[in-house]
Amino acid sequence: MFAGTLAWLLGIVALQSLPELPSLFWISPLPLVVLLAWRCRRCRCLAIALTGFVWALVHAYWVVDRVLPLQLEGADVEVTGRVVGIPEYDAGRLRFRFDVQKLSHQGLTYPSPGQIRLSWYRDYQQLGSGEIWRVTARLKRPRGFSNPGGFDYEGWLYREGIRATGYVRSDVRNRRLNAAGPRPFSIDRLRADGIRRMQAHLEGAEFGGILSALALGDRSAISAEQWEVLRGTGISHLMAISGLHVGLVAGMMFGLVRFLWAGWPGASRWLAAPRAAGCGAILGALGYAALAGFSIPTQRALIMVAVVMGAVVMMRTLQPTRSLFLALALVVAWDPNAVLAVGFWLSFAAVGLILWVMVGERSAPALRYRWLKIQGVITLGLFPLMALAFGQVSLVAPIANLLAIPWVGFVTVPLTLLGVLALPVNATLAALLLQIAHYSLAVLWWPMEWLAELPLALLRIAEPPFWSAVLGGFGALMLLLPRGIPLRGLGLLLMVPMVVLTAHPQPSEGGFRVTLLDVGQGLAVVVRTANHTLLYDAGPRYGDHFDAGSAVVVPYLRSLGVDRLDRLVVSHGDSDHTGGVNAVRREIAVGDIRRAPNPGESLLAEHCQAAMRWEWDGIEFSVLHPASSYTDPAAENDHSCVLSVRAGDYRVLLTGDIERFAEAELLRNRSGELRADLLVVPHHGSATSSSSEFIALVRPKMAWVSAGYANRWGFPKPEIIARYRSAGAAVWTTAQYGAMEVAVDPRLGFGVPRLWRLKSQRYWSATFGGGG
Repeated sequence: MFAGTLAWLLGIVALQSLPELPSLFWISPLPLVVLLAWRCRRCRCLAIALTGFVWALVHAYWVVDRVLPLQLEGADVEVTGRVVGIPEYDAGRLRFRFDVQKLSHQGLTYPSPGQIRLSWYRDYQQLGSGEIWRVTARLKRPRGFSNPGGFDYEGWLYREGIRATGYVRSDVRNRRLNAAGPRPFSIDRLRADGIRRMQAHLEGAEFGGILSALALGDRSAISAEQWEVLRGTGISHLMAISGLHVGLVAGMMFGLVRFLWAGWPGASRWLAAPRAAGCGAILGALGYAALAGFSIPTQRALIMVAVVMGAVVMMRTLQPTRSLFLALALVVAWDPNAVLAVGFWLSFAAVGLILWVMVGERSAPALRYRWLKIQGVITLGLFPLMALAFGQVSLVAPIANLLAIPWVGFVTVPLTLLGVLALPVNATLAALLLQIAHYSLAVLWWPMEWLAELPLALLRIAEPPFWSAVLGGFGALMLLLPRGIPLRGLGLLLMVPMVVLTAHPQPSEGGFRVTLLDVGQGLAVVVRTANHTLLYDAGPRYGDHFDAGSAVVVPYLRSLGVDRLDRLVVSHGDSDHTGGVNAVRREIAVGDIRRAPNPGESLLAEHCQAAMRWEWDGIEFSVLHPASSYTDPAAENDHSCVLSVRAGDYRVLLTGDIERFAEAELLRNRSGELRADLLVVPHHGSATSSSSEFIALVRPKMAWVSAGYANRWGFPKPEIIARYRSAGAAVWTTAQYGAMEVAVDPRLGFGVPRLWRLKSQRYWSATFGGGG
């Protein structure tokens, strides 16, 4: 069973790791190979692996074939469809999923891409789950930032089955076609009604958002401060409907039905109590998963419950480990994309570790401390995976989970569910139950806050090389072996590389590395020397709860293991350069700040002025602009701080948003210092910058442009790209290649640039996401 399941899983993982999907023509002989391999007993695992590969390939082609036509990207299209899930209202924006039924443009009808994700920014209307709407929208294929250490938004959209994103345009033709939709019953409408009723009873309650997440899978109201406590204590998995909760509900339903069935005279003659309890457990898990909208994690948990309880109903003896392997095989058969989610690996690994403890310890003293041991084993066993996936591990998680799991599972969740079930029946009883559930969270919260504030509560780890995480996994398993096993202590040594090494190349002695991050329509550049780190701008702010600082810059710095910036340079005051500054200063210690002397700028920092120079580890930093006498208040872009970074005879020039006036000023006053091998193109490649004279004097070999994908200004302008190419420069944009990084050595010069979108490409970003 183990070998077959492992082969099936490896076949699916192999397909999901490909940068491009293989042609169906070239793999058409595979079914024959599978049949031949199956006939050989020693080759059956190979046959199973190939079957998993083919199954995942067929599923992938079915998904990527339903894609938005390229000619519709950026066009105003008429979309008719059904509102799916629960619309999210947040800071003047409505965001919702839309199941497209009809897609048309200029009188032509196109095949439906399936589900899309839309935002409605101005004059949005109240939407209800299941309603049919016709809206005018501007769509694009799924696209996200591509950065080391960053969240893979494109991969998340792919896993969620979202084929396009976009926003609703202001149009008098936007209207509701059918309030109820074609189906009178809708789980989404029941969930939306439950959330509305809960919010009415818990208005202003501190933990109302967590209760809503526990009962109905809606996490939108959990505050950022609460998320920090949850992550710091390692209990964030408890504050949403997850596999643990589904399992607890199934277990409680099993016990309740068995107790009631045993007390019902004659019932056992019709159906044995364990079999009835198994049916009740499956129905309970099914109902709870429905409350979560059948999210992907709950689907996994539902399959696991069905495997275990199905064996009980059919009166089959199924060993716990066989149940685990069967559930794993069924989960990835149902959804081959499940292996792309970190939660998949964490949940099955956690269950496997629990079984390790439960099966291995049978003595009375061991049983007494089993719950404590389980928490320690899970923390140790999941350490490599947590370090690789999140770059942090909560050291207080064993204690926090020891307290929180039984409290939330046996007190908060039952009270919350009973309160939700009572909402349509007895509002007074529902309010009482929800208030008690809220109080139970308040009781739990103060020790969680105390644990999260401990100095070593959260261990942050630089992104380790993949091989070191695999080695660390073997090391953790060795440490979990029974005492007396030879070389058991070697496991600790195997875990050391994962903690001390990083996947990111370090600057050479006397050299530096420069990284242009993909922040959309904005700018953020990181320069690292052997012992120092500088950040030049911090990208834009996209909304009240989303900015490039927290979403891109901070995760990248943490993946490097950088917890302190030696200097932050803010080129000028435009929001697409300063939007992430506050998030960076909040999360990362900053030595000092230099900024251009922009009028009205409130950031307390030393002015950035020409002739400023400093040296770090043999690398020379020089500010070339603005001069102290430069005082044109009307041209804020031309106040941008221009920074030159030099190692030996090799230079990088960072120019902010300077335009032709500032370029002319530089040509007059700093012509001898403008020559650069790498130029970060001024003002995102706008037509108001990059004059022919400026380019001729800089003579860059590489011109990097930071610009958002399909941005509304059309940056970089085609004529600007042509101008750089005619001057002999290779032009690369973050919109096409994601984050870009290059090493500069004073003896060897520039290394081969690392283009992150190409380095991390998967088949959904190449075909489905429209990767560069």
